[in-house]
Amino acid sequence: MQAAGSMSETPSSEALAAAAGPVPPEVSILVPVFNEAATLGPVLSDLLAFVEAAGRSRYEIIVIDDGSTDGSRAIAEAFVPRLRVESHERNCGYGAALVTGGRAARGQYLAFFDADGQHTPAHLQAVLSRRADGEMVVGARRFAGEPLWRRLGRRAVHRLAGHVVRRAIPDLNSGLRVVERHKFLQFAPLYPRGFSLTTTLTLAFFQRGYSVAYVPIDVQPRKCGRSRVRLLSDGWRTLGVVVRLGRRLLAREGRAAAADCNRCAAS
Repeated sequence: MQAAGSMSETPSSEALAAAAGPVPPEVSILVPVFNEAATLGPVLSDLLAFVEAAGRSRYEIIVIDDGSTDGSRAIAEAFVPRLRVESHERNCGYGAALVTGGRAARGQYLAFFDADGQHTPAHLQAVLSRRADGEMVVGARRFAGEPLWRRLGRRAVHRLAGHVVRRAIPDLNSGLRVVERHKFLQFAPLYPRGFSLTTTLTLAFFQRGYSVAYVPIDVQPRKCGRSRVRLLSDGWRTLGVVVRLGRRLLAREGRAAAADCNRCAAS
């Protein structure tokens, strides 16, 4: 017989949840920033409105300030605690910022979202809605008023990369994408510190046989400021990534073919 006052009660679901700690978000939205003071405030306001309308428990926003010198970090910190801020004391590069954000994230999925105002929460929602279609979902950009020479150059790089991995690649290096966090971090040692991270990530996914889906999105030119992407130098780096991966794939296929020959000879 139990003594009075010693009777135990089954804990409520609320008590169990509190004991387990806060439930991690489903999606961590990563916003890498380097000197985007002109656009950052409105971009973060729009993202927060989107998150709060969809349910704050499902999302977290992480701004990664990559050594900005124009006050971008202070703009981001003004939104705390509605979002989190990670920072580099010096400029380390777009790729390094995304890796920092990915390691700090708590969500099962990572969503990349640029701070230059070219993407909107509606674009993000379009990509998020297709998560079931691939282990990574990419917003395939369609640029209004893009010069012909730039469009042709972009198309040539995409075709070369598609030839290397034997897949159609509508957009090789879009900065708007959703990817499973553990798969993104799996390739962290391969990522360059600069803008070629997205190229490397795309090709690494195809090389490993992971599924990639694409969602067409219409983006507008930057409203202010200037792009950090340098067409010649960053274009050559992108080509270099494609060529190096192509060599790696050929070497792997050569080793597989040699192993098959050896097995046949042994039998």
